[in-house]
Amino acid sequence: MPEAGDGAKATALRNPAFGTAGDLAAKPEGRAEAQAETGTTGRGIVLLLAAVVFFSLFSASAKWLSETYHPLQIVFFRGFFGLLPVALVLAWDGGGAVRLISTRPGLQAVRGLTALGANICVVFSFRYLPLGEAISIAYAAPIFVTILSVFLLSERVGLHRWGAVAVGFLGILLVAQPGVGVVHPAALVAIFGTVLYAASIIATRQLAGSDPVVCTMAWSTGLYVVLSGLVLPFVWVTPDWQDMALFCALGLLSGTGMFLFVQAYRLAEASTLAPFDYSSMAWAVLLGFLIWGDVPGLGTVSGIAVIAASGLYIMYRERRRRA
Repeated sequence: MPEAGDGAKATALRNPAFGTAGDLAAKPEGRAEAQAETGTTGRGIVLLLAAVVFFSLFSASAKWLSETYHPLQIVFFRGFFGLLPVALVLAWDGGGAVRLISTRPGLQAVRGLTALGANICVVFSFRYLPLGEAISIAYAAPIFVTILSVFLLSERVGLHRWGAVAVGFLGILLVAQPGVGVVHPAALVAIFGTVLYAASIIATRQLAGSDPVVCTMAWSTGLYVVLSGLVLPFVWVTPDWQDMALFCALGLLSGTGMFLFVQAYRLAEASTLAPFDYSSMAWAVLLGFLIWGDVPGLGTVSGIAVIAASGLYIMYRERRRRA
Protein backbone atom coordinates (compact mmCIF):
# COMPACT_ATOMS: atom_id res chain seq x y z
CA MET A 1 0.00 0.00 0.00
CA PRO A 2 1.67 3.26 -1.18
CA GLU A 3 2.18 5.91 1.38
CA ALA A 4 3.16 9.23 -0.12
CA GLY A 5 1.74 8.72 -3.56
CA ASP A 6 -1.35 10.83 -3.04
CA GLY A 7 0.68 13.66 -1.61
CA ALA A 8 2.85 13.51 -4.69
CA LYS A 9 -0.22 13.62 -6.91
CA ALA A 10 -1.53 16.69 -5.17
CA THR A 11 1.71 18.65 -4.89
CA ALA A 12 3.91 17.69 -7.80
CA LEU A 13 1.72 17.01 -10.83
CA ARG A 14 2.85 18.50 -14.09
CA ASN A 15 0.01 20.18 -16.00
CA PRO A 16 1.66 21.74 -19.07
CA ALA A 17 -0.52 23.90 -21.27
CA PHE A 18 0.56 23.41 -24.88
CA GLY A 19 -2.50 24.93 -26.48
CA THR A 20 -4.70 23.26 -29.09
CA ALA A 21 -3.74 20.67 -31.67
CA GLY A 22 -3.79 23.43 -34.28
CA ASP A 23 -1.31 25.46 -32.29
CA LEU A 24 1.06 22.48 -32.15
CA ALA A 25 0.80 21.94 -35.88
CA ALA A 26 1.51 25.60 -36.56
CA LYS A 27 4.52 26.00 -34.26
CA PRO A 28 7.65 23.83 -34.55
CA GLU A 29 8.55 24.64 -30.98
CA GLY A 30 5.13 23.34 -29.96
CA ARG A 31 5.93 19.99 -31.54
CA ALA A 32 9.27 19.91 -29.76
CA GLU A 33 7.58 20.62 -26.45
CA ALA A 34 5.03 17.89 -27.10
CA GLN A 35 7.77 15.40 -27.91
CA ALA A 36 9.63 16.36 -24.73
CA GLU A 37 6.43 15.95 -22.72
CA THR A 38 5.84 12.51 -24.28
CA GLY A 39 9.32 11.46 -23.20
CA THR A 40 8.73 12.79 -19.69
CA THR A 41 5.44 10.89 -19.45
CA GLY A 42 7.15 7.73 -20.64
CA ARG A 43 9.78 8.04 -17.92
CA GLY A 44 7.01 8.58 -15.38
CA ILE A 45 5.27 5.38 -16.48
CA VAL A 46 8.53 3.41 -16.24
CA LEU A 47 9.17 4.76 -12.73
CA LEU A 48 5.63 3.89 -11.65
CA LEU A 49 5.89 0.35 -12.99
CA ALA A 50 9.16 -0.04 -11.08
CA ALA A 51 7.47 1.32 -7.94
CA VAL A 52 4.66 -1.21 -8.35
CA VAL A 53 7.22 -4.04 -8.47
CA PHE A 54 8.88 -2.79 -5.26
CA PHE A 55 5.52 -2.46 -3.48
CA SER A 56 4.47 -5.92 -4.65
CA LEU A 57 7.69 -7.48 -3.37
CA PHE A 58 7.16 -5.64 -0.08
CA SER A 59 3.65 -7.10 0.22
CA ALA A 60 4.89 -10.62 -0.52
CA SER A 61 7.68 -10.24 2.07
CA ALA A 62 5.22 -8.92 4.66
CA LYS A 63 2.85 -11.84 4.01
CA TRP A 64 5.71 -14.32 4.40
CA LEU A 65 6.75 -12.75 7.73
CA SER A 66 3.14 -12.44 8.96
CA GLU A 67 2.98 -16.23 9.33
CA THR A 68 5.47 -15.98 12.23
CA TYR A 69 5.56 -12.38 13.49
CA HIS A 70 3.01 -9.94 14.88
CA PRO A 71 1.83 -7.20 12.50
CA LEU A 72 3.21 -4.53 14.85
CA GLN A 73 6.69 -6.03 14.65
CA ILE A 74 6.48 -6.05 10.86
CA VAL A 75 5.26 -2.43 10.77
CA PHE A 76 8.04 -1.39 13.16
CA PHE A 77 10.78 -2.77 10.93
CA ARG A 78 9.08 -1.32 7.86
CA GLY A 79 9.38 2.12 9.45
CA PHE A 80 12.83 1.60 10.97
CA PHE A 81 14.55 0.50 7.77
CA GLY A 82 12.32 2.85 5.77
CA LEU A 83 14.10 5.85 7.31
CA LEU A 84 16.98 5.39 4.87
CA PRO A 85 14.86 5.96 1.74
CA VAL A 86 13.28 8.98 3.48
CA ALA A 87 16.79 10.38 3.92
CA LEU A 88 17.40 9.67 0.23
CA VAL A 89 14.31 11.64 -0.76
CA LEU A 90 15.37 14.49 1.52
CA ALA A 91 18.81 14.59 -0.08
CA TRP A 92 17.25 14.39 -3.57
CA ASP A 93 14.82 17.25 -2.93
CA GLY A 94 17.27 19.39 -0.99
CA GLY A 95 16.29 21.99 1.58
CA GLY A 96 17.71 20.22 4.61
CA ALA A 97 15.99 19.17 7.81
CA VAL A 98 13.84 22.31 7.81
CA ARG A 99 11.62 20.57 5.25
CA LEU A 100 10.61 18.09 7.95
CA ILE A 101 8.93 20.81 10.01
CA SER A 102 5.18 20.60 9.49
CA THR A 103 2.90 23.63 9.40
CA ARG A 104 0.00 21.39 10.44
CA PRO A 105 1.40 18.87 12.92
CA GLY A 106 -2.04 17.84 14.20
CA LEU A 107 -3.18 16.83 10.73
CA GLN A 108 0.13 15.08 10.11
CA ALA A 109 -0.44 13.08 13.29
CA VAL A 110 -3.96 12.13 12.16
CA ARG A 111 -2.65 11.07 8.77
CA GLY A 112 0.16 9.06 10.32
CA LEU A 113 -2.19 7.31 12.76
CA THR A 114 -4.69 6.35 10.06
CA ALA A 115 -1.90 5.13 7.78
CA LEU A 116 -0.42 3.12 10.67
CA GLY A 117 -3.79 1.53 11.42
CA ALA A 118 -4.29 0.74 7.74
CA ASN A 119 -0.91 -0.99 7.52
CA ILE A 120 -1.55 -3.06 10.65
CA CYS A 121 -4.91 -4.21 9.26
CA VAL A 122 -3.48 -5.10 5.85
CA VAL A 123 -0.51 -7.00 7.31
CA PHE A 124 -2.93 -8.87 9.60
CA SER A 125 -5.06 -9.84 6.60
CA PHE A 126 -1.96 -11.15 4.80
CA ARG A 127 -1.75 -14.02 7.30
CA TYR A 128 -5.21 -15.38 6.42
CA LEU A 129 -6.02 -14.20 2.89
CA PRO A 130 -4.38 -14.91 -0.46
CA LEU A 131 -2.12 -12.03 -1.42
CA GLY A 132 -4.21 -11.10 -4.46
CA GLU A 133 -7.40 -10.80 -2.42
CA ALA A 134 -5.82 -8.69 0.33
CA ILE A 135 -4.19 -6.28 -2.15
CA SER A 136 -7.30 -5.94 -4.30
CA ILE A 137 -9.36 -4.97 -1.25
CA ALA A 138 -6.75 -2.33 -0.40
CA TYR A 139 -7.06 -0.91 -3.92
CA ALA A 140 -10.72 -0.18 -3.25
CA ALA A 141 -9.54 2.96 -1.40
CA PRO A 142 -10.95 5.42 -4.04
CA ILE A 143 -14.42 4.06 -3.26
CA PHE A 144 -14.12 4.97 0.41
CA VAL A 145 -12.36 8.26 -0.38
CA THR A 146 -15.45 9.25 -2.36
CA ILE A 147 -17.74 8.40 0.55
CA LEU A 148 -15.59 10.03 3.24
CA SER A 149 -15.10 13.20 1.17
CA VAL A 150 -18.84 13.87 1.46
CA PHE A 151 -18.68 13.88 5.26
CA LEU A 152 -15.17 15.21 5.89
CA LEU A 153 -14.70 17.66 3.01
CA SER A 154 -18.36 18.50 2.20
CA GLU A 155 -17.74 17.57 -1.43
CA ARG A 156 -20.61 17.05 -3.82
CA VAL A 157 -20.70 13.59 -5.37
CA GLY A 158 -22.76 13.18 -8.50
CA LEU A 159 -24.79 10.25 -9.73
CA HIS A 160 -21.95 8.87 -11.86
CA ARG A 161 -19.54 8.57 -8.94
CA TRP A 162 -22.21 7.13 -6.62
CA GLY A 163 -22.88 4.52 -9.29
CA ALA A 164 -19.16 3.71 -9.44
CA VAL A 165 -19.12 3.39 -5.63
CA ALA A 166 -22.01 0.90 -5.76
CA VAL A 167 -20.25 -1.12 -8.46
CA GLY A 168 -17.04 -1.00 -6.45
CA PHE A 169 -18.79 -2.47 -3.42
CA LEU A 170 -19.97 -5.30 -5.64
CA GLY A 171 -16.34 -5.93 -6.53
CA ILE A 172 -15.36 -5.99 -2.84
CA LEU A 173 -18.07 -8.55 -2.13
CA LEU A 174 -16.89 -10.72 -5.02
CA VAL A 175 -13.33 -10.67 -3.65
CA ALA A 176 -14.22 -11.06 0.03
CA GLN A 177 -16.82 -13.78 -0.57
CA PRO A 178 -15.74 -15.71 -3.66
CA GLY A 179 -18.32 -18.45 -3.72
CA VAL A 180 -18.58 -19.14 0.02
CA GLY A 181 -21.37 -18.36 2.40
CA VAL A 182 -19.42 -16.49 5.09
CA VAL A 183 -17.03 -13.56 4.71
CA HIS A 184 -13.67 -14.35 6.31
CA PRO A 185 -13.02 -12.09 9.36
CA ALA A 186 -9.64 -11.17 7.87
CA ALA A 187 -11.46 -9.75 4.84
CA LEU A 188 -13.46 -7.49 7.17
CA VAL A 189 -10.21 -6.36 8.79
CA ALA A 190 -8.77 -5.62 5.34
CA ILE A 191 -11.86 -3.59 4.44
CA PHE A 192 -11.57 -1.60 7.68
CA GLY A 193 -7.90 -1.02 6.88
CA THR A 194 -8.91 0.30 3.46
CA VAL A 195 -11.30 2.76 5.14
CA LEU A 196 -8.41 3.98 7.33
CA TYR A 197 -6.21 4.25 4.25
CA ALA A 198 -8.88 6.33 2.52
CA ALA A 199 -8.95 8.65 5.56
CA SER A 200 -5.17 9.03 5.32
CA ILE A 201 -5.52 9.93 1.63
CA ILE A 202 -7.99 12.69 2.50
CA ALA A 203 -5.59 14.01 5.16
CA THR A 204 -2.82 13.92 2.55
CA ARG A 205 -4.94 16.01 0.20
CA GLN A 206 -5.42 18.61 2.92
CA LEU A 207 -1.69 18.67 3.62
CA ALA A 208 -0.72 19.02 -0.03
CA GLY A 209 -0.76 22.79 -0.07
CA SER A 210 1.16 23.27 3.16
CA ASP A 211 3.74 20.50 3.72
CA PRO A 212 6.21 19.00 1.22
CA VAL A 213 5.96 15.34 0.33
CA VAL A 214 9.18 14.45 2.17
CA CYS A 215 7.73 15.95 5.36
CA THR A 216 4.67 13.70 5.13
CA MET A 217 6.87 10.69 4.39
CA ALA A 218 9.06 11.41 7.42
CA TRP A 219 6.11 11.92 9.78
CA SER A 220 4.48 8.64 8.70
CA THR A 221 7.69 6.64 8.92
CA GLY A 222 8.58 8.18 12.28
CA LEU A 223 5.15 7.39 13.73
CA TYR A 224 5.47 3.81 12.53
CA VAL A 225 8.71 3.45 14.49
CA VAL A 226 7.68 5.30 17.65
CA LEU A 227 4.16 3.96 18.18
CA SER A 228 4.77 0.36 17.15
CA GLY A 229 8.04 0.47 19.09
CA LEU A 230 6.14 1.22 22.30
CA VAL A 231 4.37 -2.14 22.19
CA LEU A 232 7.16 -4.05 20.47
CA PRO A 233 8.48 -5.64 23.71
CA PHE A 234 5.07 -7.29 24.27
CA VAL A 235 4.88 -8.92 20.83
CA TRP A 236 8.57 -9.43 20.09
CA VAL A 237 9.75 -12.66 18.49
CA THR A 238 13.50 -12.85 17.91
CA PRO A 239 14.12 -13.37 14.20
CA ASP A 240 16.90 -15.49 12.73
CA TRP A 241 19.36 -13.85 10.37
CA GLN A 242 17.31 -14.77 7.28
CA ASP A 243 14.14 -13.18 8.62
CA MET A 244 16.17 -10.19 9.85
CA ALA A 245 17.39 -9.69 6.29
CA LEU A 246 13.78 -9.84 5.13
CA PHE A 247 12.79 -7.28 7.76
CA CYS A 248 15.50 -4.99 6.42
CA ALA A 249 14.23 -5.56 2.89
CA LEU A 250 10.71 -4.50 4.01
CA GLY A 251 11.78 -0.97 4.76
CA LEU A 252 14.06 -0.65 1.76
CA LEU A 253 11.45 -2.04 -0.64
CA SER A 254 8.61 0.16 0.61
CA GLY A 255 10.79 3.25 0.97
CA THR A 256 12.37 2.86 -2.47
CA GLY A 257 8.97 2.17 -3.97
CA MET A 258 7.68 5.31 -2.32
CA PHE A 259 10.56 7.33 -3.75
CA LEU A 260 9.94 6.01 -7.28
CA PHE A 261 6.19 6.61 -6.84
CA VAL A 262 6.74 10.25 -5.92
CA GLN A 263 9.11 10.84 -8.83
CA ALA A 264 6.70 9.17 -11.28
CA TYR A 265 3.86 11.51 -10.33
CA ARG A 266 6.18 14.46 -10.78
CA LEU A 267 6.79 13.46 -14.39
CA ALA A 268 3.31 12.45 -15.52
CA GLU A 269 -0.33 13.20 -14.73
CA ALA A 270 -2.29 11.05 -12.31
CA SER A 271 -4.90 10.17 -14.94
CA THR A 272 -2.14 8.77 -17.18
CA LEU A 273 -0.47 6.73 -14.44
CA ALA A 274 -3.55 5.38 -12.63
CA PRO A 275 -4.15 2.38 -14.94
CA PHE A 276 -0.52 1.28 -14.50
CA ASP A 277 -0.83 1.59 -10.72
CA TYR A 278 -3.58 -1.03 -10.76
CA SER A 279 -1.12 -3.53 -12.24
CA SER A 280 -0.13 -4.13 -8.61
CA MET A 281 -3.12 -6.44 -8.27
CA ALA A 282 -1.87 -8.60 -11.13
CA TRP A 283 1.54 -8.80 -9.47
CA ALA A 284 -0.09 -9.80 -6.19
CA VAL A 285 -2.01 -12.63 -7.85
CA LEU A 286 1.12 -13.82 -9.67
CA LEU A 287 3.32 -13.76 -6.54
CA GLY A 288 0.58 -15.45 -4.52
CA PHE A 289 0.50 -18.27 -7.08
CA LEU A 290 4.28 -18.64 -7.38
CA ILE A 291 5.04 -18.55 -3.63
CA TRP A 292 1.93 -20.00 -1.95
CA GLY A 293 0.20 -21.77 -4.81
CA ASP A 294 -2.93 -19.61 -4.50
CA VAL A 295 -5.13 -19.95 -7.56
CA PRO A 296 -7.76 -17.17 -7.70
CA GLY A 297 -11.30 -18.26 -8.43
CA LEU A 298 -13.63 -16.68 -10.93
CA GLY A 299 -15.24 -14.55 -8.22
CA THR A 300 -11.86 -13.14 -7.13
CA VAL A 301 -10.76 -12.35 -10.68
CA SER A 302 -14.13 -10.74 -11.45
CA GLY A 303 -13.99 -8.73 -8.23
CA ILE A 304 -10.47 -7.46 -8.98
CA ALA A 305 -11.60 -6.32 -12.44
CA VAL A 306 -14.69 -4.59 -11.02
CA ILE A 307 -12.71 -2.81 -8.27
CA ALA A 308 -10.13 -1.58 -10.80
CA ALA A 309 -12.81 -0.36 -13.21
CA SER A 310 -14.70 1.39 -10.42
CA GLY A 311 -11.58 3.12 -9.10
CA LEU A 312 -10.50 4.27 -12.55
CA TYR A 313 -13.96 5.61 -13.34
CA ILE A 314 -14.08 7.51 -10.04
CA MET A 315 -10.71 9.11 -10.88
CA TYR A 316 -11.97 9.97 -14.36
CA ARG A 317 -15.10 11.66 -12.99
CA GLU A 318 -13.07 13.58 -10.40
CA ARG A 319 -10.84 14.89 -13.16
CA ARG A 320 -13.87 15.93 -15.20
CA ARG A 321 -15.38 17.66 -12.18
CA ARG A 322 -12.20 19.60 -11.44
CA ALA A 323 -11.84 20.57 -15.08
